[in-house]
Amino acid sequence: MKTFCCSFLINTLILLAMQSASDSGPEIQCNVFSDYIRRKQHPKALDLLAYNSVNVKFKWQTTRIDKDCGVYMMHHLKYFNGDVYTSPDLNKAGIRKVLRAQISASLILSNYNEVRTQVIQKVYIFYKDKPSLLKLIAEKKKERAMTKNEERRMEASEKLKDMSAVKRGKSRV
Repeated sequence: MKTFCCSFLINTLILLAMQSASDSGPEIQCNVFSDYIRRKQHPKALDLLAYNSVNVKFKWQTTRIDKDCGVYMMHHLKYFNGDVYTSPDLNKAGIRKVLRAQISASLILSNYNEVRTQVIQKVYIFYKDKPSLLKLIAEKKKERAMTKNEERRMEASEKLKDMSAVKRGKSRV
């Protein structure tokens, strides 16, 4: 008889939040997921509660608080075949960035997305206004660079004044 389990990729932040909880992170996530698929009328919703819950570990898993656990999970779901999670390419930040964009697009365009039309309209407006937005971004970057340069000049000026005062035997303190 085959044993079923729920595999979870848990972010460090979630683990810290759940340390005081009586259930482990995977058990809580299994309950939440079971409740979600029950609301969607999935036939296996209640079976999920009987499965063992396992927090998946892999060699290059980070211990820092990070936003990529969703990318790992979604990638694993896409290619799940029942085997242990191994996706060595995901240790490259550039690949995770591309996957994040692909996953976002898939979620936005999904038939299950209740606000898909509104999001697509906002994207259309963004692209329609893209030239003016890019100009605004460039102006803001230039302003920040000028501000930083001015701050550096003032710091250098203050240092020169301090050095001059020290040479003349006067302290500016």
